[in-house]
Amino acid sequence: MEGSNYLRAAQENESKANKKAKGSFFKNLFGSKGDRLDEARDLYEKAANSYKLAQEWQKAGEMYKKCADCERETDGIPAQYILDSVSCYKKVNNAEYLTMAEDAIAMLAEEGRINQAARLRKEVAENYEQQYEYEQAVIEYDKAAQLYEMEDSVSFANQCYVKEADLMIMLKEVNFEKAIQTYNKVINEYMKKDILKSSAKGLVMKECLCYMANDDLVGARNRYQNFSFEDVAFANSREGELLSNLFTAKEMNDVDSFQKTLHEYNRITPLKKEETQILVHVKDTFGGLGDGLNLAGNDDAEEKEPDFT
Repeated sequence: MEGSNYLRAAQENESKANKKAKGSFFKNLFGSKGDRLDEARDLYEKAANSYKLAQEWQKAGEMYKKCADCERETDGIPAQYILDSVSCYKKVNNAEYLTMAEDAIAMLAEEGRINQAARLRKEVAENYEQQYEYEQAVIEYDKAAQLYEMEDSVSFANQCYVKEADLMIMLKEVNFEKAIQTYNKVINEYMKKDILKSSAKGLVMKECLCYMANDDLVGARNRYQNFSFEDVAFANSREGELLSNLFTAKEMNDVDSFQKTLHEYNRITPLKKEETQILVHVKDTFGGLGDGLNLAGNDDAEEKEPDFT
């Protein structure tokens, strides 16, 4: 069947469904409201499927919404139709997608489908992140993490907490203490399992950089030393050596050494976006030392990476 035929079939079923949903005097006399709405729901669902085949995602989403409305009217379970609507709107209408996703998350939670609610909440967080709405993305990742924790899905919760902390760094007003706490929460979980301990090094590095960005070199050194007791190999790791060299550069107020250290590290192990952003703030703590700090005071610094060449 061609696209035009799918569209025609969808429109016909939608028209029939609308008539069923509205009803008439005689149908009210000879048929129950529940029966009419069940028939309308089935027709709306057929219309939705045809609209999908015709690639008419906006209309398909609307039809699934109407299916959900019919379910509500008959005390049915609308959650699946809401989820289907969410999937359609996600392709074409971001505002409607976010609205329907909130409804779906609430319904899934009420039905005890917490893992599904968490997955959808994480999708919403990713959506905000893709739109560069980092402040809202931070909130959504935190909510997703908490939902995963309710189901003891620690691994997924940790992923969300890491994303939350990473995006905190991208905000115009950075709460470094909160980012440190969030990284530390995940590090503690990683250290409980041998298989995850190696993943903790990168988070400790970001945690120490947050201390430095907050102009707390003592805190950074203490965290470094404490973790070195937990993981004796940390000091000789690339992350550990980088931090040690950065500490020395900061103590000496040596910007050239700071940038050379970063250049050498970045040449072999490219720095991640959030790491470069933290380092912008670390560089700012050196203050007024000439061209080497040309990002200091740049209002757009949070969207740029520093030049370590």
